[in-house]
Amino acid sequence: MNYKESKVVLGEIKKAKKILLNCHRSPDPDAVGSATAMYQVLTKMGKDVKVVTPSGLPEGSKFIPYSEKVDAVNFSKFDFNKFDFCIFLDSSSWDMVTDKKNLAYPKVSYAVIDHHDTNSEWGTINIVDKKRTSTAEIIYLVFKDWGINIDKNIASSLMAGIIGDTGAFRFPGVGVETMKIGIELMKLGADKDNVVFNIYQTIPFNLIKFYGEALSRVEIDKKNKFVWTSVPYEVYSKLSKP
Repeated sequence: MNYKESKVVLGEIKKAKKILLNCHRSPDPDAVGSATAMYQVLTKMGKDVKVVTPSGLPEGSKFIPYSEKVDAVNFSKFDFNKFDFCIFLDSSSWDMVTDKKNLAYPKVSYAVIDHHDTNSEWGTINIVDKKRTSTAEIIYLVFKDWGINIDKNIASSLMAGIIGDTGAFRFPGVGVETMKIGIELMKLGADKDNVVFNIYQTIPFNLIKFYGEALSRVEIDKKNKFVWTSVPYEVYSKLSKP
């Protein structure tokens, strides 16, 4: 057993009919990969699952299996009480989930699964492992605790999360165990090269336009020997905040 809390979370899942998952504000591949992997597993268990985010998905994450299941919602009007259990993923704080300040916590039971150093274990159940490179890596270990058969699509979602948060296994902190998990996901059908291409080798059109705005404002400081630029926030916002 990797996490003793895995059994507690599974117990809540078995009791629940309707389960809520999330992608945090401005979701990255780890948020989307973690949520879609969990979505696939829970729906295979026969659960009614909804995945929500306070903002739309970036184009660079839409290749991840089942990313189309993620719905953008306004949490100010959202009814958490429609669900029997919530699992909040890759979110170090409540406002990361909702993108709202001072919004009341759900009255239903909820688990937090995360890897960030800043997480204060704010869930009613917590699987917070700050030694891990990504939430997707933690979820892989949780699935192992649950005895889940990981198929190609689940493996692909998890691979997207791990690659997104590790710079394709290049960032400091990537150790032998993370590499072993990556190899295992490849054996299960995850296409590492496709994930790397979509995350790191494709550029959304709005980001290209942002680069153009930044380059058009480049200034050279010959005295101090550096180049700098700035883009007004209004311009950044009009480009959908790439």
